[in-house]
Amino acid sequence: MQKVMGHISAIIKGLLIIGVSIQTVMGIVWMCCNFSNFPQYGDSLFYMQVSRILRCDEYTGILYPAFLRIAGGNHIVVYGIQLIAAYAAAHRFLGIFLRENKRFLIGGCFAVLTIPMVMQCHLAVLPCSFAASLLLVELSLLGEAIKEEEKRTLKMLAEICLCWLGLALLLPEYLYLGALPVILFGLFCHRGLRENRKKGIYGLLIAAAFLGMISGVNSLTRTEGLYGKIHRTPLMALTQRTAWTSLFLEFESWHEEIKDYIDREEILGSALYADAMEERFFPVMERAAADGLLSGEQVEECYKTMIKTAWVWHKNAILKEMAWDVLGYSAAPAALPMLLQGRGYDSYSNRNYDFFLEYTPGLSKAYMDYGSWWFVTMLPLAAALRMIRLFDSGRPDKKKRAIFVLCCVLTTGFMVLWYTMQGAGMMDYKNTVVVLQLWMAWTMLPIRGFSIQI
Repeated sequence: MQKVMGHISAIIKGLLIIGVSIQTVMGIVWMCCNFSNFPQYGDSLFYMQVSRILRCDEYTGILYPAFLRIAGGNHIVVYGIQLIAAYAAAHRFLGIFLRENKRFLIGGCFAVLTIPMVMQCHLAVLPCSFAASLLLVELSLLGEAIKEEEKRTLKMLAEICLCWLGLALLLPEYLYLGALPVILFGLFCHRGLRENRKKGIYGLLIAAAFLGMISGVNSLTRTEGLYGKIHRTPLMALTQRTAWTSLFLEFESWHEEIKDYIDREEILGSALYADAMEERFFPVMERAAADGLLSGEQVEECYKTMIKTAWVWHKNAILKEMAWDVLGYSAAPAALPMLLQGRGYDSYSNRNYDFFLEYTPGLSKAYMDYGSWWFVTMLPLAAALRMIRLFDSGRPDKKKRAIFVLCCVLTTGFMVLWYTMQGAGMMDYKNTVVVLQLWMAWTMLPIRGFSIQI
C-alpha cells in the first residue's frame, strides 16, 4: 500500500511541477512583453496626480504617492521595484519552510510571482502590489515568531508593527486589515506577552506607538473631502451592499419626503452601475441633509428602510451576490471565466480583464486562460498530495503548523469579508491577490519532501 501511495505521490508531484513551470514561463514572457506598457487605470492616473502635490483625502494613503514622487513617475522604475519587493516577500514567506532547499525555494518564489492576476498588479501603477507584499511579509514574521516561540518577542512585534505601519500608509483600510496579524501575534504566538507583565506592557506600548505614528502621519497628510469623494459611513456601505441591485424596484416603498426630493431619473442613473451610488445617490442625499430639506435622521431612516426592504424581498439574491463576491475575492481564477461569461453578476472583473488584454491580447488571453484553468486543477492535486502525506511518519509539530495556518486563514478571511461588505457589484480581485499567493504557496510546499520547521 505504501509503495502504491509513493507512486501516486510521484505522479502528482510531476504534474504539479509541470503545471507550475508552464505558468512560470508564460508569466516571465508576459512580463517581458508588457514591462514598458502603462495601463491607464483610473486610480493609476489619480495616484500620479496626487504624487505631484502629496496631499491625500481620507481614502488615499500617502506612501504610494510619495514612492511615485521619488521614482519620478517612471512606471518602468515602479514596476522593477514592485517586482523586487514581491520576490523578496515570497522568498521570506517560503523561506520559513524551504530554507534548506534553495533551488526549489527560488522556483517557488517565481511561481508565486507569476500568477496572472498577481503579475497584473506588479505591472501596474497601483498600491495593491506593495500591499500584498507587505502583508505577506507580515504573515512571514508571524510564522517566524511561532517557530521561535519566546525568542526576540518584542523585536518581532516591532517588525510586524512596522509592516502594519507601511500597509496603513499605503491603503487606509489596512489600518484594520493589517492590525489583525498584530493581534494574532499577541493571542497565539507569545505567552510571554501575557504571562510577563513587564513584557506585556512593553508590547502594548510598541503597538500603541505605531498606531500613534499612523494617526499622526494621516492627520498631517490628509484633508477630508479634498478630491470631492463623499465620506462613506458603515450604514452607506451596508445600503450599497444590500440595496443597489434592487434600487429602482423598491423606489415606491420609500418615504414620501425622499421620493419628493429624488426623482426617478436620478434613481435610475444610480442603479446603472455600482459606483453610481457614491457618485450620484449618496451625494444627493447628503446635500439634502446639508441644505435642511431633510434631517439627518430622515436620511439615515431612508438608508435603513432601503436595507430592510431589500433584505425582506431579495434576501436570496443578496446572499447569492455575496457568495459570488466571496468566491471572487478568495479564488478569483476560478470565478473569472464564469464572470466573463455573464454567469455571476456585476463586478470589476471585465474591466480588469480588458486592461490585461490591452497590449498583447493573444498572449494575455492564453496566459490568463491557462492561469484560471491551472488554478482549479492544481488545488485538488495539492489536496490529494497532502492527504497522502497524512500517512507519512515523522510529522512536524502539528500544533505550531495549525496555529500558523489559522493565522493565515483568519487574516485573509477577514480581508475577504471586509471587501465583500463594501458594496454590491464592486468585486475587484486586485484587492486580495495575497490570497492567491497563499494558495500557490500551499500548493508548492508539499511537492518536495520538505520539513516544516514551525
